[in-house]
Amino acid sequence: MKIETNKLSQTKILSLVSILDYYDRPLIIQLTDSIGGSYLGLVRELTDSFAVIGTPPDLMYALKTGSIDLNTVILKSELMPWYVAQYRNDQRTLVAQPQTERFLDVEPLPDKGSYLQVPLEKSSNDTLKEALNRESTIIKLSLDSFDIRRYEKLSFDSLRTLLYRINSLLNSASYLPVNLDVIVPAQRGSYELLLDVSSSIANTLVSHNEVVSGLRTIDSLLSRIDYVDQVEDLIMEFRQNSGMIRQYYNLLDFLNRGKSSLAYAWAEYRGQSSYSSLSLLQAQNLVASFNALVERNTNISVEIEISGLLVSCNIQKGTWGLLTESNDLINGFSQKETRKNLEGLVIGNEYNFKCLQRASRNTVLSGLEPNLYFIEY
Repeated sequence: MKIETNKLSQTKILSLVSILDYYDRPLIIQLTDSIGGSYLGLVRELTDSFAVIGTPPDLMYALKTGSIDLNTVILKSELMPWYVAQYRNDQRTLVAQPQTERFLDVEPLPDKGSYLQVPLEKSSNDTLKEALNRESTIIKLSLDSFDIRRYEKLSFDSLRTLLYRINSLLNSASYLPVNLDVIVPAQRGSYELLLDVSSSIANTLVSHNEVVSGLRTIDSLLSRIDYVDQVEDLIMEFRQNSGMIRQYYNLLDFLNRGKSSLAYAWAEYRGQSSYSSLSLLQAQNLVASFNALVERNTNISVEIEISGLLVSCNIQKGTWGLLTESNDLINGFSQKETRKNLEGLVIGNEYNFKCLQRASRNTVLSGLEPNLYFIEY
């Protein structure tokens, strides 16, 4: 009886702060106690209970923003008290029983590289509810960074750039001019935006379907956020939409430069919905992979010769076009120092051009052939 009494006196009532990972049921949760202590709960296999371990606030923040993985958090917290906890009837509080064994002697250590998906502050079900109420397509964004939380505000420049990057990416993905109207602006203590998506084209059903298709395409990109060694394959897969990967890179670079993470959910009035997220670490890794690919390819210049019928030539703009014997139209450029060499060319005559073939950042990120720069003929 004495043992049971001691155990009872150490029992904690913990309150749910947020669900950090969910698949059919909560898998990872953030908890707090009556004095503001920070705890991480991991669902126990084949049970409805959680293994709950005390987790310092700085580690919790790093986990939630994707700066460290779950494996690291547990290893750094393993000497903290831990508990087995179960929900009470209200589903908002849990009863936590203290454990005497060492945490890692009882519970499995998460795999290395198990990064948390950055959660929205509210369930993405809210996005679907808003879409049904408005009979529209709704996007919810949640931008997070250490500076945002420290100063409790979202700067105008960050807000404007975020909206521009999302709008540009969706324009490219859906092949449509898309408008984003802010329903719920960012406010003190809240870093979420609720956006109503519409298109300016007349056929609303067609535009709605194309917008949803564009959102699905973005989902496809975000589902491969960790495939940092496959960025070239990603570019080639979407090379038919040459602007989209560039816009995707611009969004990643915005997060990287602002040291921010982004949670992203969308829903439309017919019931389709989705949720994705980009942690700061994921954005950093992918930007580094894209930059390395660009650097490898833009450092290569090759001299080639092209023969064909001159079909266009603009000396002032430094552009030209040759039609080859195989009926391929080859377009190229002329830099200022070589434009004088284009003088005297006659449209309709055949020429043999000596050119410098060199990739640019845009051609690499778009999966396009390197640019051709005229030297002489």
